[in-house]
Amino acid sequence: MHSQKFKHASASKGDDYEMVAFGDASDGSSDYVLLQLAYEFDDQDRATGMDGIYLEINDQAHGAYKIVHRIEVFLNAVIIHFSSQQLKLPDTLNPFCIPLDDVARLSPDVCATLAGMACRAGIDLENKPTEY
Repeated sequence: MHSQKFKHASASKGDDYEMVAFGDASDGSSDYVLLQLAYEFDDQDRATGMDGIYLEINDQAHGAYKIVHRIEVFLNAVIIHFSSQQLKLPDTLNPFCIPLDDVARLSPDVCATLAGMACRAGIDLENKPTEY
């Protein structure tokens, strides 16, 4: 399991999507992991496989749709299980553990957004009421 600490975790909602981002800079400009899911999908999204959670690690070159298959949420960390081959990343990065530096608890917004995204995308989310 790969583990990388981040300082920030945030949830945001746009007109068409919701997103959870983890990073070292509050604006997401340095190392980061993001999960994004549109509220609705059209026929083109479904035909191209863009009708699921989008996962990106540090760069769009390491981003893909519908590769997340499980998320574990702890009080102070998130573990993302995904298909690393589709991201062209080493298998050692899967699962990707995100413990938050100096954060005792993830914000309720981050937890609720992750739970909603997982439910809508039909993937497993395990909420563990303990610290990682």
